[in-house]
Formats: sequence, structure tokens, C-alpha cells
Amino acid sequence: MLENFRKYFAGWFILTLLSLPLLRGAEIPAPVSKYYPVRFEDAKVSPRARMIVLVNTLRKDVANALPATSGKGVTPRKVSVYYEKGDPAKVFSMRKNRQGVCRITLPENCDEFLALPDGLTTLTAWMLASYAGKDPALAEHIRNSWYVTGIARKLLRGIAPVKSPFTQYFPSAYVLTSIDKYPSLESLLSQELTGEDSCARLLYEEYSELLVLICMRNNLFRKGLLSLLLEKTAQDPGRKDMALFFQDFVIRHQGEGKNKGKRFFKTRLNSSSEIRTKDLLEQFFQQELEKLLNWSFLPASAVKLEKLYRKAITFEAVLKEKKEEKKETIRIAGGKQMKKNPPPETGKKMLRGTLHDLTRQYKRLANPADPSLKMALEVGRITRFASPDLQVALLGVRSALLAFSRKQSESTIRRLLKADLNFYGAVERNVLLEEFLERTEKNTLSPSARYYLTLALLRKSRFQELPTLRKLEVFHQRTFRERGNTP
Repeated sequence: MLENFRKYFAGWFILTLLSLPLLRGAEIPAPVSKYYPVRFEDAKVSPRARMIVLVNTLRKDVANALPATSGKGVTPRKVSVYYEKGDPAKVFSMRKNRQGVCRITLPENCDEFLALPDGLTTLTAWMLASYAGKDPALAEHIRNSWYVTGIARKLLRGIAPVKSPFTQYFPSAYVLTSIDKYPSLESLLSQELTGEDSCARLLYEEYSELLVLICMRNNLFRKGLLSLLLEKTAQDPGRKDMALFFQDFVIRHQGEGKNKGKRFFKTRLNSSSEIRTKDLLEQFFQQELEKLLNWSFLPASAVKLEKLYRKAITFEAVLKEKKEEKKETIRIAGGKQMKKNPPPETGKKMLRGTLHDLTRQYKRLANPADPSLKMALEVGRITRFASPDLQVALLGVRSALLAFSRKQSESTIRRLLKADLNFYGAVERNVLLEEFLERTEKNTLSPSARYYLTLALLRKSRFQELPTLRKLEVFHQRTFRERGNTP
């Protein structure tokens, strides 16, 4: 009872204090007619915060790419980064003090910094040279190298992701890989492209990042690949034999560390066979590109898939041995006769052929289930980067091969041949559909409309003043006026 009275008295007292101005006749203030929102910046997306995130992410990427520098007598240089306001071209600079500390000054606005020509690659080169214990002036010679270009593009893709998951941010490289076209690894390692190379530079950036990812997947950076390349460049900045150093490094370090017992290549490399080594390196590069670029959402073209399918359904199997060879009768002195076994044959007889040869010659094989299982495994492997319509046909072939491996009969043979025919029918429909869509696109849309998004993107890039893009822009505007289209 007493507690309720205290609450009532306290509430009455507060209400009395609030009503005193009314009892005295004071005027009630007019309601506010305007609202002034307080301006603020989200720390996650503000220009300065994005710039800090970019630098911190770059530090981590460089440290992961150069772990072999520690413990080998190489002292990484300290790098201090400062952010200032003003003209980005004048603010962006680097100098080294007496203590050997590399002082880098960057503009506060991240977008203004990314708009600088070669700004990101130059910053990446400064960081790499400093963390490797080299003179930051080395950045001038490695700025357009594949590893600097690849790390810079990977960083840019991380802080400003493009919302295009189906191209995985490698549109040109994906298209070329899907039709079984690959660049030369040796040319990528040796030939550096700059911004003056126009659209070819964009393709060079894609493959440079892909090669960086391949080196990370195979622990080549952890084993000191980048440290070796930087050391060789510091000794002679003008050398052009980096492809040879890359090749020798891979040969020397295959199957070491965590990958001990597991080599990058199916065949053991031998440095004495130079031509064979180059071929295996190119094959390894192409296989890694397929793993990164061709999968279920990024299928290979029907023509490439047919080529891989023909390779998958080839086999090599051991023939049955004859039960008993006829013994040769010979005569010796004294009129006696004896039997002599024929000389043993060296090696086993093999049968090579395709799926159709297997269905006709399986009775001659020592174990017809083995080639069937191997073909089923290869067909299943290429199914992972087939388009949905071709996946169904490939799974049908795989299922028929497994059934044939369990039991060789007329029914399983008919099922296998039918599945093979269904696959080629699906490939034909896929190719015809692609040709129909291509013809329809050309007849319906003008070239300027088809390439409008690409041209608009290039106009906003740092290559907009190049002669090639100026010609494309003129063509773009002319075709729009002629056809009366609007973007």
C-alpha cells in the first residue's frame, strides 16, 4: 500500500512541474516545420575507409606472396602509408628516408586513386619490392609484369567486386577456354603488355590474375617463386628469360613440401629434355585454366565437349592369351623325336579402339570390364563442365558403360550404342541452337547496340584516350545515328 502511494505521489509531482509554464501563461513553442538531417559517412563505404581497406588487403596479399623472404637473410623494408587531400596525381608519391623506410603518400579518395593511370600496379610494385628487401625503384621495371598485374587485378576485384557471377570476372578468358583456345604460357611470362596495348592489355590482366591463382593453388609462391623472380630482375632489370626461370623453378620444386609424393604432372619432368618440359608446362597451364574457368555454371562449348568425349571413349585393353601353342616336332641324332615349346612372346597383345570397337571385340579381351570402367570414369569427369542438356546425355552414356561392365550382353550393347547416339544428337541440337541465336542477334540488333555495354565500360576506363577506343567510339555513334537507335 505504501509502495503504491509513493509511485502515485512521484508521478503527480512530475506532472505538476511540467504544467507550471502553462499555469503562468507562457506561450507554447510552434512545431518545427523543417528537419535538417545530420550528414555522416558509413565507415565501410566511405572513400577514405575504402582506401585504408585497399592498402591493408594489399599488405596481406604481398605478405602471402613473399613468405620465403623470412629466414634467408633478407630484411623486408618497412612501409609507411599516409593519406592526404589534394590533387591525386600530385599526392601519389613514394620516397625513402635515411632509415630505409619506404614512405608512400596516397590520396584519401579511393575512387580518385583508382582513376590514376597505373596507380594500382605502381602501388603493388612498390609494396612487392619493399617487402622483398629490394630498392623501391625496382618497381619501375616490374610494374607491368604478370605477377604485379595479377595481384593488382585480384586486389581490385576484391574491394570493388563486379556483380557478374556467371563470368567469374574473367569473361574473355572464359570464352577462349570454352572453345579450347589457350594463350602460350611462355609468351605470358615473357611478353609484358602496357596500357598502350589497348584491349589486349585487358586480356593480359585476366590471364595474369589466373596465373597468380594457379601459383597460389600449387604453393609456388610459398616455395619462393616470386622471391626468385624479383632477385633475378634486381640483378638485371632488362633480362627477358623469366620464362626459363619459371620453368626451372617448377621442375626443381615439384613434389616438395605439402605436395610431397604428388607431382604437378603425370610424367616426371626432366630438365635435360627441354622440348618435352615446355610441352608439359603448357599442358599443365591449360589443365589449370580449365579447372578455374570451366564448371557447371560456366560450361564448355559443344564442339570442345565433343572433342573431349571422343578422347574419353577410346580404350586400350589386353587381349586374351591362347590356351596352348602347338609344339614343334624335331629330330635329333639317333632317330629320336622330341617336342619343343615355341619361344615365349615378348609383351602382351593389346587392342585399341573406341566404344563401338569395344561392343564388337569384347569377347577377345581378357577383362572387358576394365576399359568400360575407365571410359565411364573419363565420361563422368567431363560431365562437370557440360551444359545441362549435354549433362543428361553424358550421364546416360556413363550409366550404359557401367551396366556393360557388369554384364556383357546384347541388351547392354544396344543400350550403350543408343546412349552414344543420343549424345551426338544432343550435341547437334546444341550447335544448331547456338547458330540460330547468333543469326537472330545479328539480324535484330545493330553492332553498336550489341557492344554498347562494352564500349560504355571502356569509355570510363583509363584507356579512353587510346586511338583504338576513339575509333570504336566513332563507329558506335555513327551506327546509332544511321539506324535511329537509342542506347
